[in-house]
Amino acid sequence: MRKLLLGSIAGLMVAGVAQAADMPLKAAPYAQRGFCTYGAPGQFPVNWTGSYFGVQGGGGWGHQERVITDGGFTNKYDARGGLFGVHWGYNCDLGHLVIGVMGDANRAWIKGDDNGVGGTVDQTTTRWLTSGNVRAGFTLGGARQWLLYGTAGVSYANFNHNNPSGAPINNSVSQPGWNVGAGLEWAPASFPGLSWAIEYRHYDFERYNLAPGGLAQFSVKPTVDTVTLRLSFH
Repeated sequence: MRKLLLGSIAGLMVAGVAQAADMPLKAAPYAQRGFCTYGAPGQFPVNWTGSYFGVQGGGGWGHQERVITDGGFTNKYDARGGLFGVHWGYNCDLGHLVIGVMGDANRAWIKGDDNGVGGTVDQTTTRWLTSGNVRAGFTLGGARQWLLYGTAGVSYANFNHNNPSGAPINNSVSQPGWNVGAGLEWAPASFPGLSWAIEYRHYDFERYNLAPGGLAQFSVKPTVDTVTLRLSFH
């Protein structure tokens, strides 16, 4: 009985192998046939893989900590204003996880002064903000139209200092720094190739020294925060 059972099982296995050999090989899932792809073509309304570019605009607020080198006098003041710029990048869609790189450049008008504390008005304007970042996020919803992401990278900014109520100074300083932020992006299925995002960034820059003519030498430690609305073309 055992021999008969084993013989039957062996026969079924041989028949199954022979039948499989006659069948065409099943194609590998689309995600396994190429890096940065997910799902068969047209399977999902949105596939985040690929390059993109676009424009952004919004508002920002800055914070300056100024220290007079001789005497140790310290004061702090805030700045507010707008910014507008362009961005570009590349996404790699791995399913629920999307990773990528992006860069941006912004013209800014984020201005503030110390209201004359210390005897003269020190006014600071953030004029340019640029960055190169990595980002990673998760798709949301069955159609994968939403992308919740975080981002971090290096930054470079230009700050202008002047003293409108005292000595006529006009100093421009460019400083490196870092930034970190988060955003929520939406790619509407009814408008393929477009996406909208709202994004928050915090920028932190290295302290720098100024020695304007007619004024005491001082150092400044700047930070900037921004909220922007972004339109991207994929």
